[in-house]
Amino acid sequence: MSLNLASPLERYMLKLLNTERTERGLDPLQLEQHLNQSAEKHSEWMLATDTFSHAGRGGSAHDDRIEAAGFDMSGTWLTGENIALRSIGGAPGFYDEVRLMMQGLMDSPGHKANILKPAYDYVGIGIELGKYTAGGHAYTALAVTQNFGATSKSVLLDGAASGGSGSSDRGRSITGNDKGNALAGTGRDDAIWGRDGADSLIGRDGDDALRGGAGNDFLRGGRGDDTAWGSSGNDRFAGENGQDRLMGGTGNDYMLGGNGQDILQGGTGADTVFAGRHDDRVWGNDQRDRLFGGTGDDAIWGGRDHDKLWGGKGHDLLGGDTGNDAISGGNGDDVIRGGKGRDRIDGGYGDDTMTGGAWCDSFVFRKGNGADTITDFQRGADRLLLDDAIWGGGLARWEVVADHARLTDAGLALEFGHGHNILLEDVQTAWGMAANIEIF
Repeated sequence: MSLNLASPLERYMLKLLNTERTERGLDPLQLEQHLNQSAEKHSEWMLATDTFSHAGRGGSAHDDRIEAAGFDMSGTWLTGENIALRSIGGAPGFYDEVRLMMQGLMDSPGHKANILKPAYDYVGIGIELGKYTAGGHAYTALAVTQNFGATSKSVLLDGAASGGSGSSDRGRSITGNDKGNALAGTGRDDAIWGRDGADSLIGRDGDDALRGGAGNDFLRGGRGDDTAWGSSGNDRFAGENGQDRLMGGTGNDYMLGGNGQDILQGGTGADTVFAGRHDDRVWGNDQRDRLFGGTGDDAIWGGRDHDKLWGGKGHDLLGGDTGNDAISGGNGDDVIRGGKGRDRIDGGYGDDTMTGGAWCDSFVFRKGNGADTITDFQRGADRLLLDDAIWGGGLARWEVVADHARLTDAGLALEFGHGHNILLEDVQTAWGMAANIEIF
């Protein structure tokens, strides 16, 4: 799974940045995925905490965050950071906002020096949309972090992005009214804003930015690498082709990823999100979400409530976060983390690694599940739910332990044959284990 690919707006800012450099005879910067991640996380943190500062989570400096994201600083290295924040008042689209933010950075001597520093080779850009409160007033704002870097070690480039000062594919800014609109892009890089009403926004070709507004909207990206924001309605999103980023609002949203390597964020409603055919990242955020993996190796996080997660066909990473979650790995060799809450975890087919987390969790093991590992099984608290079809039925709980449990250096193993194994890591006795088992 790729670490962090830039969104269309972030790539547009890269074009603006590299235009400033190449017009002065400097080499263009390349997007680097570790820098992308550190920049994105800091922009998210600034919005989440209503903080505008280079000092980040836990008082971290920019080089701390860049190194934590994986940028190799073991040799000769150099890093820098720019940040910007701009409220979104009523102007349609976001490309104009990004252009004005870039202009503001160039008007500031310190920020301009970072942008035009010859020693930098790479940049990561994080542009996030969210609520920001200052002086007792809440605004919708764009937060931008630019992380710059150079290193003598290896890097992970964002191959989907391109910079330089060549011709632009920018299309139009298209704005609806407060009624239900049907708005479509031009086939280039368009910015479409539906405003109020139940709108239908279709990007078509190009790397588009779609913004729904109030009302129950339908947002379809089309063939490019698109970014779509919902708002207060129960919105429907379709990413289709391209590497898309879909972000729900406060309603109960429905999202379908599509064919590219997508980022799908449900928002604060009770959302239903389907990953697509590639390696996608999915967040449920607040309320009771239903999150489905696709055919790729997906990363899925539930968020803050009682969520349901299904892994799909790939080798997936699933995390429940807080709440009493129900998590199923599906096919593939999955890594599953329950988080805080009383979770029910079923690894599904494949050889899975499961961690329940805090509270009392239940681990389901069915016929065909494979060889699973539970990293934090708590005797007396957690439960093993075993399908009696695994051994053909007819055994009591104590007989399951007596016939199939074996102590190993790694922990207690339950071995049923035909590839059906469960390893309870660091459990060093079978005594009393029958009390932790339920048979169905």
